[in-house]
Amino acid sequence: MRTVLVVGGAALCGALGVLAVQSFTGGSAENDGEPAPVSLVSSPQGAEPSDGDASGVTARGAAADGAPAAPRADLPRLMGGPRFNPGRAAKAIDDGAAAVPAVLPSGDGPAGPDAVGARPAASKRFEEERRTALATFDRGDRRLGATLLEGIYAEGRDQPEIDLSAEVARLLVTEESFPQRLEYADYLVRKQGTSGVSISRFHDEQMARAQRLLARVEGEPDLASSVWEELTVAYALAADASQRRTVLAILEPFLERMVFSGRYSPLLRSHTVSSGESLERIARRYGTTVGAVKRLNKLASDTIQPRQRLRVLEGTVRIAVLKREFRLFVTVNDRLLFDRPVGLGRDNATPVGVFAIGVRQENPTWWRPGEAPLPPGDPRNVLGSRWLGFRDTDELAGFGIHGTSDAASIGKESSAGCVRLRNEDIELIYDFVPPGTEVDIRP
Repeated sequence: MRTVLVVGGAALCGALGVLAVQSFTGGSAENDGEPAPVSLVSSPQGAEPSDGDASGVTARGAAADGAPAAPRADLPRLMGGPRFNPGRAAKAIDDGAAAVPAVLPSGDGPAGPDAVGARPAASKRFEEERRTALATFDRGDRRLGATLLEGIYAEGRDQPEIDLSAEVARLLVTEESFPQRLEYADYLVRKQGTSGVSISRFHDEQMARAQRLLARVEGEPDLASSVWEELTVAYALAADASQRRTVLAILEPFLERMVFSGRYSPLLRSHTVSSGESLERIARRYGTTVGAVKRLNKLASDTIQPRQRLRVLEGTVRIAVLKREFRLFVTVNDRLLFDRPVGLGRDNATPVGVFAIGVRQENPTWWRPGEAPLPPGDPRNVLGSRWLGFRDTDELAGFGIHGTSDAASIGKESSAGCVRLRNEDIELIYDFVPPGTEVDIRP
């Protein structure tokens, strides 16, 4: 090798969980290094990229599908799963995960919500229910306690004046649903600094949980999916870049062996080629790209034979960009696949919002108004080896993700507004990003 590994992100909450809900702020495109008005009109289909970082997003030879997707104000978490379902009983786990201590840092008792600095709820009934739920869980009745805590979380999670870190800390121990665990991780990361809960402690416990499963995966291959999910949650709980690197040091070799090695893996779908099938047809069937199928099967050409077995990575792909950390994440079904550094627009020109990939183009030509086109390979062509153009919206046009041979621009604000990746990174990510992929850019 939330890169995002999260679709439905994020993270990834140390980098992904901190992706709290933000309002769409818009951004301005630039032409040839000089500020220009933002285009409010979608570019005509088939237009060439005109100025690289602020180009007309559709490109000759690259199909743009579907209607423009306007940025949303209620940005989802990168790997956020479905909301909590009140009344669902939590399942106790027996994989040796560390128990939440009965006495949390400071406070007025072993089960009191004030133990983690929670602000008083508006209702006395709610406070009493919190104490009952925490006490039930801590005296050993985890199944009933978790069910009660879930109800507390469902009622209070969207009230910013209430800190439910104590409740969520316990739910994270018992919860088995991967999307829900990501939601809990996101909550804890967002609340750190206002409560006494140590995110680092949860990260360390989650890493231990993931490593226990990893030690068993060779003999029990079906655990591979769980290992991927647990490492993603560990990434989400990382408190800083150092802890994220610790996760990636384990996750990346794991994915190299289980996804990218070209051998059988329970993380991949097996497809037997039928007579008359093409790679394009197979890719459409599984919602992926020809490039991904070729890369995963180490194919040098598009030629395939009947009865040939191919490996396919299924799932919803999402991209998230965290501007303040200059990071891009790719997730598949909310599981972290890639994490890569990026370059961004000068003077904060990269817009914030949720976009969709409308154009995919290899070795793009750079078109600038009033000038001769710059072909692929020209050192003045800033688009690099791949272009992933966003569908235009009513507010913004001409933005996308592209490569660059200028490695020094990564980690800096040096583009005219687009997101830049090193050529080797965009070429890898490009293969796994089908048209319509959601891109969530956050401050």
